[in-house]
Parts: sequence; structure tokens; C-alpha cells
Amino acid sequence: MSLYTQSDTEITVTTNGLLTIGSNASVSEGSVDNAYGPQQFPILAAFPGTAYVFWQYMQCSGQDNQGIYYQIDNGDSLSVEWLLEDDSSPPVVYQYLINYNASTPGLINFYYFSPIDDGEATTIGVQGMDVNGNTQSVAYDNGGGSLVSPGLQLNFDTNPADTQVGTYNIDSTFNLSCFPLGTFPRGICRGNN
Repeated sequence: MSLYTQSDTEITVTTNGLLTIGSNASVSEGSVDNAYGPQQFPILAAFPGTAYVFWQYMQCSGQDNQGIYYQIDNGDSLSVEWLLEDDSSPPVVYQYLINYNASTPGLINFYYFSPIDDGEATTIGVQGMDVNGNTQSVAYDNGGGSLVSPGLQLNFDTNPADTQVGTYNIDSTFNLSCFPLGTFPRGICRGNN
């Protein structure tokens, strides 16, 4: 997997909606994930090459199929799906997914299945290092809230460019019914397909 100039065959995934390039054994102990989120970019304590799919304190109660699921298709496509709840009373369950295809390094897609419209502050974006070791990031939600609706797809491009630190575009046309609970995208499902 590649984000900015970071590349590795191992990743670390946290319950707080982070996916980090490499096997960072200390991700949950005394690090950025321990802060539970959200923070604004650039996040100085972050590991290089991190996708902030939905950085927020989340937990798995073990109910309603909650957990973190993953799938690797054909050895080149990785999907990680979070189905977790927050610590409110009663808890709110959130479902979101990240998809990466090795045939398009540096490009990563985030999919959101549940509304995040309760004003919860979160961080959504990507961060890494450029070839000179400088922190680069691009944010969709930089510590704000109320920006995510069901069916939202964000496409991040972290490939180096002369004038950009990364870009994202919004594609809110994916069909939620194509992704029942615990399933993963096998190609993009649009409209009524």
C-alpha cells in the first residue's frame, strides 16, 4: 500500500478509524490514536502514511455484527470496513469502508454508509511525508463535523505533484444497497446496478 512516499506491504488498523502504512506496534500505546481524535491537519504526532477514514473515539460492543472486517481481492485490492459504535448513550453505530487497489498506487477511496450528522467533530483525510521529509496532508473534514451522509464516496490522490500536496474529489453516487453489512466492493456499484 502507498500513500505519499510511504509504501509497505503491512498496515495497522485501529478502532478509532485510522489505517497506517507499516506495522506500527505502538499505534495504540502513547500515540496519535491514543488521543481518540479529532485533531486538525497537520497532525504532528502522526505516523507517516496514515488514512483518517473517520477519526473519532469508537468501540466494539460485540453486538449487531460490530467489528473491523477486511478483504483482499486478487492480491491487489484491499478493503477494510469499520462497523463500530461511539460512547454516547444510547450509542450510535457508524459504518464506513476504505478501498485501495495496488494497480493505482497513491489513490485511496473512502465510503460512508451511515449518516454522521449529529455535529460530532471528526478528522477525515490523509497525511504522509514528501520526498524531502515534509508533512503533507489533505483533509475533507479537519476537526469539524456534520459533513458526511450515507452514500458519500471520497477519492484521495496522494501522488506527488509539483504544486499539490494531495487532492480529493467527492463522488456521492455509489449505491448503498450494493454493500450489505459485512460485504466489500468488488468494483464500483453505481445507480441501480
